[in-house]
Amino acid sequence: LPPPMEDSETPSSSPFPDGVDAHTQELLKAVVAATQTVNKSFPDVDAHSYNLTFPSYRDATEAIGKRLLSMTHGLMALRSENNANAVKDLDLSIDDPLEVFTENVVEVVDEIFEEVDSFIDDFQGLTDKAKAKAIEVTAVIPKRNSNVFHSDTIPRPQDSWKFSVDNSLAPWVPKITEKVNAMVPLDPVFSSITFAQDGLGKPYRSAAAPPKNYSSDLHSHLSQLGITEEKIVFPHPYQHELENLEWMNKLFTPKKPILYSSLENTPFTYVDTVEKLNEMLVALKEVDEIAIDLEHHDYRSYLGFTCLMQVSTRKEDFVVDTLPLMEELYVLNEVFTDPSIVKVLHGSNMDILR
Repeated sequence: LPPPMEDSETPSSSPFPDGVDAHTQELLKAVVAATQTVNKSFPDVDAHSYNLTFPSYRDATEAIGKRLLSMTHGLMALRSENNANAVKDLDLSIDDPLEVFTENVVEVVDEIFEEVDSFIDDFQGLTDKAKAKAIEVTAVIPKRNSNVFHSDTIPRPQDSWKFSVDNSLAPWVPKITEKVNAMVPLDPVFSSITFAQDGLGKPYRSAAAPPKNYSSDLHSHLSQLGITEEKIVFPHPYQHELENLEWMNKLFTPKKPILYSSLENTPFTYVDTVEKLNEMLVALKEVDEIAIDLEHHDYRSYLGFTCLMQVSTRKEDFVVDTLPLMEELYVLNEVFTDPSIVKVLHGSNMDILR
C-alpha cells in the first residue's frame, strides 16, 4: 500500500485501478487458496502421529516446521522485536507453547491489519470522518491513557455499564442476587458482597471480609508480607444443585435425528434491547432443548467479557448483543439453570466458564 497522502496531494494514478474492494477480494482469494492447500497437505492428528514413526516423514515435517518458524520470526521482526524474540526463544517445555506462539503471532498480525485499515481509510478520504468521530466520542467518554489503536475513535462498551469491570487478581465475586430453580436457598455468604469505587467513581463488587482477630505478632508478620485482609472465595451458587443433579431418562433414549431447517426457513431475531431479551426468554421457556454459543473478548481487556451470544431452538435463531445488555442477562438464569431444558454446546470449555 502507498504511504498516506497529504490533503493537498492528488494521486496521478491509482494503485488500485479496479478499486480497493476488488483488490481486497483478490487478496482474499489468494489467502483462501493458500489455506486450502495447507489443509489438504497435512493429515489429521491420528495419521500425523502414525506417520511420525517413519524417519523420512519426521525429518521432512521438522524441516518444514523450522522453515515456517524462521519465516514467521522474520516477518515478526520487521514489526515487533519483542514478539519476534518471544517466538524465537519459546520454551517448548511449558504447558502450552502453541498458545504462547499463537498469541504473539496474532498480536503482530492484528497490528498489521490495523495499520492497513488506517492506510485504506486515508486513501479513501475517510480521515476527516474519523477525526469528527473522535471529537464526538471524546466529548462523551473521558480521555484514557492507553495505547489501543484508534483509541480516540473507539468507544468502550463498558463505559456505559453501571458497574466497573474488576480486572484484578482478586477472587471471583459473583453477581447473583436471586437464585431461581433452586433446591436450596442462596448461600448467606453471598450477602457479604460489598461495593467499592474505581478511579472513575463507578462501583465494583468487592470480596473483602472483616479481618480476623489475629495475635499482634501474626498480624505484624502478615502486614510485612503485604497481607492486610482476608479475601472470601465464594462457592458456586448452584453447587448443591450440580452435585445432586438427576439426569432425565429421555437423555438416554435413542431417537432419530431431526434435520435442521435451512436459514431461509428459520426466523432470526437480533436481540439488543431489554424488550427483545424478554421476548426471547419467553420463547426459550417453551422448548425442551436449546443450542448455545458464546464469543468472548479478552485481547485487550485482561479478564475480558462476553461480547456476543448465539442461541437457537429447533424453530428460530437468536443473536444477542450482550454489550448493551450486560447487566440484564441475569434473567436468562431462568432457562440456563432449568435442568428440564437441555443445553447443547460445542467446543464449550471456555463458554461454560464464562
